[in-house]
Amino acid sequence: MTTTPAPTSVRAAAVRYTNRGWTIIPLHGIKNGACTCNNPNCNAPGKHSVGATWQRITDPEHAAAYYDAHPDHNIGVIAGPSGLVIVDLDGPEATSRFLGRVDARQLAGALAVDTARGTHLYFADPEAKYGPMVGKDDDAKIDVRGGTSYVVAPPSIHASGHTYQWRGDVGTYAERGDPRPVPLTLRTYLDERKKQTERKAPLADDQRIAEGSRHPTLVSLAGTMRARGMTAVEIAAALLAVNEARCTPPMDDRDVARIAQSVAQYDPVAVTDPVVLLGEVIKKKHDAEDDAERAALANTIVKKITRSTRAPGRLPGVYGARITRSEPAIVAGWPGQGKSIWWASLAAELTHHGETVAYIATEDDHESVITPRLEAAGAVIDRIVPLEREDGAPLNLAKDGAAILAAIEEHKCCALIVDPIGSVLGSTDLRKPELVRELLYTFCAALTERRCSLIGIAHFNSSEGSSWTTRIGGSSVFGQRARSVLLFGKTPDQDDPTDPIRYLTHAKDNYGKQYETIRLEIVPAFVKIDDEHYQVARAANPTLDQTVTDHDILKRPSTRDEQRREARATILKLLSEHGSMSKGVLFPEVREIVGCSERTVQRACVDLIRADRVIEVGTSLCLNEARA
Repeated sequence: MTTTPAPTSVRAAAVRYTNRGWTIIPLHGIKNGACTCNNPNCNAPGKHSVGATWQRITDPEHAAAYYDAHPDHNIGVIAGPSGLVIVDLDGPEATSRFLGRVDARQLAGALAVDTARGTHLYFADPEAKYGPMVGKDDDAKIDVRGGTSYVVAPPSIHASGHTYQWRGDVGTYAERGDPRPVPLTLRTYLDERKKQTERKAPLADDQRIAEGSRHPTLVSLAGTMRARGMTAVEIAAALLAVNEARCTPPMDDRDVARIAQSVAQYDPVAVTDPVVLLGEVIKKKHDAEDDAERAALANTIVKKITRSTRAPGRLPGVYGARITRSEPAIVAGWPGQGKSIWWASLAAELTHHGETVAYIATEDDHESVITPRLEAAGAVIDRIVPLEREDGAPLNLAKDGAAILAAIEEHKCCALIVDPIGSVLGSTDLRKPELVRELLYTFCAALTERRCSLIGIAHFNSSEGSSWTTRIGGSSVFGQRARSVLLFGKTPDQDDPTDPIRYLTHAKDNYGKQYETIRLEIVPAFVKIDDEHYQVARAANPTLDQTVTDHDILKRPSTRDEQRREARATILKLLSEHGSMSKGVLFPEVREIVGCSERTVQRACVDLIRADRVIEVGTSLCLNEARA
């Protein structure tokens, strides 16, 4: 067997795949035998996505820029958007069973990749007919990657040190030709697998569950999950999500938990008909209503409900009033709009009311970026508590939750700001809401006991839709668990890239009042810390606005070409205001104002230098006065 030599770099492969029309995703790589995520307990080294949300890349220029900056990262190919269905054969035994079902002669000439233990077979699926299918029983270790699932692609490095490689002469074919259509015997096999895994959806995507139907519907859903072997905890997590998103009005969480516990008592093998199960559960429910213990329990519940209906307090200040004290909140917006600048002003506002604020931030440096921003915002620094591990590794709720809670309790913090919120979930698979929910709900409950609000900062994703519920990146659980949701950014009418105006809209509040939109400005500021001068930005001049809604903030930002033009205009404006500026100061400021990548700023700078509008002196830039 021969293999095609691996491309000279993963960058070359990324450009090649995107030129083919494939959608790729950056994955953490393997360096010195370990995953580049730096998590010593990583359960998918070299195979999981970078960051809390998937960074889908379809543009060759974007691909080149990303892997120029991250040459050690692996590369994944997302099957559905690439028009592919990929068969993952994990080992010789799985391959043998697969060839017993599919005619090997029909697989000749297929795109094939040699993995560490087996083979990936790529076929064309332009209509995305097949979704992901995990093999079990006779199909164990024969997985089908379709839809939104992905495979690790050449020349990525496996944890074992193996390099993924195209087999035979298909390396050239993968670059220039089209994947083969799914052959007949493989199509028959995939259709059988699809039929086995398909289940009729009990609810339409947008269907609400009205009062009177809530209990039987949740019991039916619980029965279906129990029949597939799910535990009481897993069923409860799923039912709580349905209750929050669909039930009108939502049932009490304790009642939902009891449904899960009741259904979980049944043997999964016996739970074959949810309708029969529903009758059994309802019968038990009615029998229990005549029991003295049920009466005592009901009295306890009434007391708890009475206590929980007291109007909760709010955090102090103009911004804080939009966040319920002791409850979680999400602040979401498009990248680069200034959310991190805004939360520094929120923290400053809270400290001026005598409160203490903790924060976890993974995208900005504490000393050179965050502290100057807090100083510029006027924060009482002694009331700011940065949280970070001594070894520099990212904080993880699963591993570090107890330490975080201890710090919150010791300093009596009223708020914990996490930027971005997905950064503290570690290796938790954000595509599995039940896992995110279990971790996040438990942590938020512990914060509530300590009278502390979790304020999560999140980016919008690129999905279609006019609702914030589908746009908050990372996991749908973030918006579901939050009691307040705020949206931050510009409106589509703000064409000037240097426009300092931003808006903060109040999209959700579980406790009733939704406050008016706040109009504010992002303005430059200069601070001196330990004899070092810093140029930063701060949020200023908040006023109320009745014209801008969350729908305005949700609309997409400008295209890449527009961003490049905006970056050029912003560079010229900043240099005209401040004279010579170092790239280390100028570039981050332009990125924050325009909301673009470092690569876009670099190219905008090169454009201006070539046009003699800007002069480069060492690591600094200044205007060419002759062309000014």
